[in-house]
Amino acid sequence: MKSPKIFVVFSLILAVSLVYAIDFLVEDNTGNSAGMKSQTNNPSGRKPVTMIKLLMENGAGVAYNDRDEIHFNAGYLADFRGDVRREFRGVVYHEVVHSLQWNGMGQAPVWITEGIAEYVRLKAEYAPDHWVGPGGGEKWDKGYDVTARFFEYCNELMDGFIVELNKKMKDGYSDSFFVELLGKEVNQLWDEYKVKYGQ
Repeated sequence: MKSPKIFVVFSLILAVSLVYAIDFLVEDNTGNSAGMKSQTNNPSGRKPVTMIKLLMENGAGVAYNDRDEIHFNAGYLADFRGDVRREFRGVVYHEVVHSLQWNGMGQAPVWITEGIAEYVRLKAEYAPDHWVGPGGGEKWDKGYDVTARFFEYCNELMDGFIVELNKKMKDGYSDSFFVELLGKEVNQLWDEYKVKYGQ
């Protein structure tokens, strides 16, 4: 479920930040908003974050999250061809996930953390048109859209897979988490995923 409150705030930030040099701080003090509850009903399954700061700036790339500060390149949006509001929302969803997810105490590979962030973007219905479709990609560890689609399949096998995987990554990371959660090695899951989609 998308949070209308967050949409309004982010839309306002985008509209004003592109015109004036104003810093905005968005803080969710409800602790129980629809946006926060959408991925887990148990707050112990995510990092205890009370504030995420969004900075619109001129820089390179698209956006990145550094210690719960999202740095969003305004120039990327200015040059974007397509639905700017939809792209903005999708990128913000992705970057907010990085604040809420565990990273295995630095042991989780980038493809896992980026794949989870893109999975949330996918489920929020903000996946860009250029993403691979279900079954696409050469290997599960490519990250981003390929891993997001693979995680969608894993979540079909076990509802709540992403939430449980995130919980396990609180204290470390191992590919054995796939066996523990789904009963199969990740390579076997990938092969079955590819077969399902005729790849």
